[in-house]
Amino acid sequence: MNIAIIPARGGSKRIKKKNIKIFFNKPILHYTFDIIKKLKIFDKIILSTDDENIIKIGKKIGFDIIHKRSKKNSRSNSTTIEAVKECLKKLKISSNNNLCCIYPCSIFVTKKDILRGFQLLKKHPNHFVYPLKKFSHPIER
Repeated sequence: MNIAIIPARGGSKRIKKKNIKIFFNKPILHYTFDIIKKLKIFDKIILSTDDENIIKIGKKIGFDIIHKRSKKNSRSNSTTIEAVKECLKKLKISSNNNLCCIYPCSIFVTKKDILRGFQLLKKHPNHFVYPLKKFSHPIER
C-alpha cells in the first residue's frame, strides 16, 4: 500500500498557524493535499495533527484519515519521525508499506519531485528519500 502522511502541528513558532494560513484563497495545507491527490499513486492520504482547527480544515479538504497526535509528539522539540511512528502505530499500519511524509507547507513541490522520490523509494526499499536543495547563499538569510 502507498501511504502519504502530512504532519501538520498546530504550534508553529515563527509563523503562527502557518499550516492553515490562507494563501490565494486556500489554506496552505490544501495546496499540498491537491498535489498529492492529483498524483493518484497513494491509497491513503493521512493528516497527523494536534490542532482542532487543522482537523476541521482537514475534514473539509478531504483527507482519507485524520490522526489526532499526542501532546508528547506535538511539542516544538518533537521529531517528525516520532510523530509518524505514533500515527502508524495508532492506525495499525505496517511500516512495510511505501510511506511518504510530505510537509504541509511544501506548496512548491511538484508532481515530478514526488514521483522521482517515490520511484527511488520503490527502487531501494527500506531506505529514506529526502529532498535537498543547494543554496547559493547562507540559509540563515
